[in-house]
Amino acid sequence: MLFFCSADMAIGPLEGLLFSFGVGVGVMSVASTNRSEVERLSHLLKEAQCQMQDLKRELANGGCMSEGKKGAQKVQPVLVSLEMYK
Repeated sequence: MLFFCSADMAIGPLEGLLFSFGVGVGVMSVASTNRSEVERLSHLLKEAQCQMQDLKRELANGGCMSEGKKGAQKVQPVLVSLEMYK
């Protein structure tokens, strides 16, 4: 059985099967990539929500104290590496 695409081209069953297989593999590859991207973004969202909760809790407890007050704490900057998310 032959499938006709145009007047001069005919696609046999093997070529059609190979084409369908290639399209299926391509679709699965894209779906897998999108899934891993969604999982990565979900992880980043959860991390950001936890940081926001920590900041809200800190503000509710009086926030950052300035150095001029007695018994004040120094606030150290926190560096976060985003290399693991690339």
